[in-house]
Amino acid sequence: MFLHQFFNSDFYRILNSQLFAACIGAFVTIFGVWLTIYNDRKAREIERKNEIRPVYSISFIGIEDTVKLKKGMPCFINKNTFSYMPILQIAQSFLKNPLFVYSDRIGIDTPFKRETTLVFQFHVDGNYPIRNVEVTSIRSISCNEHEYIQTNRPLSIGPSPVVTDTIFNFYHKTIPNNFELSNDVGIRHRPLDIQMMNVYISPGNTVYFKIPINIGYANVSSLVKFICKDPNFMSGEGTTYSYPFDNPEELDRFLENMNSFPIQVNVCFKITDIEGNVYNKEQPVYAYFDIRKIRDNDNRKHIDYFITGGMSTSSIFPNDIQEIKGLKEYIEEQFLINKISTQPK
Repeated sequence: MFLHQFFNSDFYRILNSQLFAACIGAFVTIFGVWLTIYNDRKAREIERKNEIRPVYSISFIGIEDTVKLKKGMPCFINKNTFSYMPILQIAQSFLKNPLFVYSDRIGIDTPFKRETTLVFQFHVDGNYPIRNVEVTSIRSISCNEHEYIQTNRPLSIGPSPVVTDTIFNFYHKTIPNNFELSNDVGIRHRPLDIQMMNVYISPGNTVYFKIPINIGYANVSSLVKFICKDPNFMSGEGTTYSYPFDNPEELDRFLENMNSFPIQVNVCFKITDIEGNVYNKEQPVYAYFDIRKIRDNDNRKHIDYFITGGMSTSSIFPNDIQEIKGLKEYIEEQFLINKISTQPK
């Protein structure tokens, strides 16, 4: 009954008419033309993107205050500033400025830091320039991440080192993270031209790309004083590291390992082509502690040890794979002095 009524209805006559069939055919044709144009446009966009895709190479040169750069090579400065081992700045300024408080909003603003840059050599090939280069983050890489570069690492000084994902964050309450962005704009005491922060590199050109970085430094005596006098430095559960730093032997072990065995960190680049397409690249470098003896200028007698951050171009050790002579004994001596001085009379 229903089918009989449907076939005799005006609606069925419209569906069965040539006009409706023509409309359907026109719609299919228009959709096919649109789909062809859309696919063609997408193909041309992909072809264009591949055509202007940046062709470049990045190589780490070193820390600016320790390397000699070629004269006349253009330099560009990254707009972000980073911090490396700010805990050393706290340790060195701890007793000199007892009101000093770490704030993650303003960074570590103490006089005990090296204001310098990480220098990369950036070369562009291909037919099109690169409009901008920026470093967005620097992060430590653990051995279980796929970006980790496997190396043949010898045994450590003494027992094998305990390497954790947060090896640089060896202060577990007030945590000044390493390789974090700082709110400092560029490097103080150095004039900055805004053009130096908007990179436009033409094909065939090689430039230096500099990343501002504040590197902490401290004497071992100041670090031990800080550990002994600051209640947040203690062995206990919930720490972000596996070393009990209030133990002289373990502190020596940590410093010796960090001096001899660089740890991989990745510098994360963001490269922008001439039409605003963004490409990401991670470049590995190797971070370590540079520990040296301090001697008296008059009689050249050893009076302390100096610690600061260093970065190497490879995982091969920048220092001799030997114990730093006298460091362990000096740390034990400083712990004894400071623990005696902090005991109630």
